[in-house]
Amino acid sequence: MKIFLLIILLTFSIIMVGEDKWGRDPFQPPEEENIPPPEIQQPEEVLSTDELVLYGTLVGAEGAVAIINGKIVKEGEKIGQYQVLSIKRKKVILDKEGKRYVLYLMSR
Repeated sequence: MKIFLLIILLTFSIIMVGEDKWGRDPFQPPEEENIPPPEIQQPEEVLSTDELVLYGTLVGAEGAVAIINGKIVKEGEKIGQYQVLSIKRKKVILDKEGKRYVLYLMSR
């Protein structure tokens, strides 16, 4: 009987010490609800290929460039009325007056 009580006592103390060691239970919601709401992104429209044509992109460790209408542009630069926001491997995201557009790599 003494051994049984000793095992229960040791198990209980390990459980209590384990709570301090590991912190909060990851399966329980956090006590504080200071989690910011998810960022809502504007929908992107596919830009008409009549206006601008994406001929190629080069994405590397030092940055990214795109060839649009034969002109080499970087992120942050303007081409016509469009601001280049992001250059990806097969697309460029542009902004015109607060509205986002996607220009895909031409497939000719």
